[in-house]
Amino acid sequence: MPRKRNYIPLIERYAATLACLLPQTERDLLRAKRAPAREVISHFHIHHIELHAWQGRDKWFNLTPIPAAEHKAMTPNETRRAAKVVRLDDKWRGFMRAVAKGHKPKPRRTTSWQKNRRRKRFA
Repeated sequence: MPRKRNYIPLIERYAATLACLLPQTERDLLRAKRAPAREVISHFHIHHIELHAWQGRDKWFNLTPIPAAEHKAMTPNETRRAAKVVRLDDKWRGFMRAVAKGHKPKPRRTTSWQKNRRRKRFA
């Protein structure tokens, strides 16, 4: 009598899916070693396609698994890009709101230091 088929745990399904993204030699080594599912999963990080800092959603269509080493190399650059966007948004938020309402914002007052600097430059 054949054995009853059991439910396949989600972590095993996830590991099997991710293993397909590994190079063939690496996958064969893990299979020969009969590595646990957690070890296969540990080779990957989940990457946001649209960055989380830019209101990227934590849904399947915005996530992609990539090798951990590749993700670690990408992260610093993406962090810098996201921080710059936040800084620029903060800097121009008042201006953009005023323009959207149809108002022209008043220019900031220049200090005496800025006036002297301008005179020296054009003199």
